Amino acid sequence: MTLINSSADNDPCWYNSKNGSFVDSCRFMKTILLFVICLLSFTTFSQTDSAIQPEEHLDWYQLEINLPSIIQCLDKADSFGLDKSAYDFEFINGIHSGSVVLADTQFAMERIMKAVIKYANDVLNGEVPEFSFNGLKDQYKRVEVSHTSVFSALSDVVNYKNDILSYGELVSLYINLKDSVDARLSKKKKGIDRALKTVRWMDRLLKQNEFTIVVNVPSASLLLYNYQKPILESKVIVGKRTTRTPIFASTLSDITIFPYWMVPKSIATKELLPEIKKDVTYLERNNFQVVDGKGRIVDPNSINWSALSREYFPYTIRQSTGCDNSLGLIKLNIFDPFNVYLHDTPWKALFESQNRFFSHGCVRVQKAQELSAILLQENRIAVDTLDESKLYIGKKPKMLAVKNKVPVLILYNIAWFDIEGTVRLYPDIYSKF
Repeated sequence: MTLINSSADNDPCWYNSKNGSFVDSCRFMKTILLFVICLLSFTTFSQTDSAIQPEEHLDWYQLEINLPSIIQCLDKADSFGLDKSAYDFEFINGIHSGSVVLADTQFAMERIMKAVIKYANDVLNGEVPEFSFNGLKDQYKRVEVSHTSVFSALSDVVNYKNDILSYGELVSLYINLKDSVDARLSKKKKGIDRALKTVRWMDRLLKQNEFTIVVNVPSASLLLYNYQKPILESKVIVGKRTTRTPIFASTLSDITIFPYWMVPKSIATKELLPEIKKDVTYLERNNFQVVDGKGRIVDPNSINWSALSREYFPYTIRQSTGCDNSLGLIKLNIFDPFNVYLHDTPWKALFESQNRFFSHGCVRVQKAQELSAILLQENRIAVDTLDESKLYIGKKPKMLAVKNKVPVLILYNIAWFDIEGTVRLYPDIYSKF
């Protein structure tokens, strides 16, 4: 496939910036001979070429002679898990075949360029997942496709390669299902479509970061990537239907060993307070401390617990460090507005369940120690020497910084894959599809 390179500057691509008017057909016919001569010097590219020299202006004739190559490119939409009809394919093909009669070439150029730019963007950038919070700034840079770079971008589309293991299988599943009218497969089709968009977006993120943590809620699984290579897989426990794990993207900057568990107020008042009112020794038996607004530990016997309620609760309940701490021995700190983080847990038996939806929203990680050791790199000895058989009661929390901020993605995909790239369909636990 050969495209004759044409692109534009900051003016509209069919616009004459010297006199502020659009090139009309009469004037165009007078200059066509000169244009054909200039055309001979233009750079062309094949399927294996990627470098294209930009041109200053794009007019209707230049776009029209590129239509066959544009159509061929759009015709490959299936291979990217995309539907060519979403990119005005019938209109563009109709112009080329003559079945669409043009009354306004300016309008046609606008419409074609809009479709082609969207297509290049969708292939090269994917689609950002529907995050409730996106804290990724310096960790991700998208490809900017505009009138001035569209043909260069199409060259990149022709040569596009996604290195995530599951990509090829997801595309095959998409192609097999795309024309199905079986209503029973509707959710599966939507799941695969969503996964493909996410994987195209994720591929660029992985290329730009040494480590990336990816948690998928429906599969209750975690993958750690070293650039685009998955190097660790772990089961996780995520939020119940009533206390869902939020879907967001952020960064991890440090890891705490021997963490306190600062009990969220909702849990303290709804779940712990009734137990404390029955028997104040519940706190001591479960290694809890009561902290006032100034950070001072308060004797629980000095508090009138019967006067406290969900509406009035001026204390923080903190669980001391140790192997019975609800966070286990490790907490991986994430910046987010939900107070959600990854952490170890003392209740390892729960990981054997197929349906691991037990938490209040945070993510319990089966291989928290292995994950932390990899991220800490040369600073990993503090984690490597942890022994889960020891009690570690009363140890002071210790914070360890990672070398570079690590992107953390909490995703929701009912079609997802394991470390080998095998795609499976999972229950829609939060009823999002």
